[in-house]
This record gives sequence, C-alpha cells and structure tokens, in this order.
Amino acid sequence: MASDFILTNANGNKVTLSNPDTNTSDVVLDTSDVAKDSDLTTLSNTVDNIPTVDSKALATAWVNFDGTTTPPTIRDSFNVSDVVRTATGRYEIYFTEDMDNANFSVSLSGYGGSDANRCTGIYGSHTVSKCTVYGIYQNADSSFQNMAIMNLNIFGGKN
Repeated sequence: MASDFILTNANGNKVTLSNPDTNTSDVVLDTSDVAKDSDLTTLSNTVDNIPTVDSKALATAWVNFDGTTTPPTIRDSFNVSDVVRTATGRYEIYFTEDMDNANFSVSLSGYGGSDANRCTGIYGSHTVSKCTVYGIYQNADSSFQNMAIMNLNIFGGKN
C-alpha cells in the first residue's frame, strides 16, 4: 500500500511525497509544484514512513531547557544530547551528532520567570561537538542568571 504525504511550501504550493512501495524506505518527491529556488534537497523515509528533509533551511539542532534545575532539564530537543551548566547562567550544549563544521549560526532567547527578568542570550565559543551560551538578565548590571526557559536554535554546520 502506497503512502502519500502532502506538504505545503512557503508559497502555499502543495508538495506531494509518495512512497509507492512500503517495502522500501525510498520516498519520491513530486517537484511539479515546487518553486525552482526551493530549499528542499534530499528526502529520505527513515522512521515509520515519516519523511525527513535534509536542508540548510532546517535547524540542525535545537533545545528548550530549564536552566534553574540541577542539572538543567531538557524539555524537548533535536540533535542535543546534554545541557551542562558550567557556572551561573553559563551552559554548554552538546550535540547528539557532531556538526560537519563549526560554521553554524546560533540564535537563543530566555525567560527568567517574571516580566522584570527578561533574558538576552549570548552565544560563546563553539566546536563541532558543542557550543556555549549565556543567559543574562536585562537589568542595570546585566548579570549572568540561570534562566527558567532557554530556547536555542542552530542552523548550518552540516555540509
């Protein structure tokens, strides 16, 4: 029995993914509705007939964690194996699968627990296996603080 998946791209166009033979993990992409500048590059069907897309347009790692617990509690993540607090407001994020290079982009945000405790995330050092981030309260002294909610998104780093 064939499996079809209908996706919608950023322009609202339908993209159909088909798996005509359930005995294989191949997925066929119907590109007739995909714009020429589409970021879709490689498709594979790897788990329970759910397609995955390898693309520079998708996050290569992300994590939502509570930085106030010891150790920090990962609420949900992709390609993140561990979060380690090295000092107040300082965290090392370890990747499940190493990046191919250290040329990735990191964006992060945080929340300290009340409206007065907003966080500015600062991105520190990085390697192919981890990156360092900081939570800083936006107050007069801009001090490092453990954040109740930290969100980190990584793009790139994969060839």
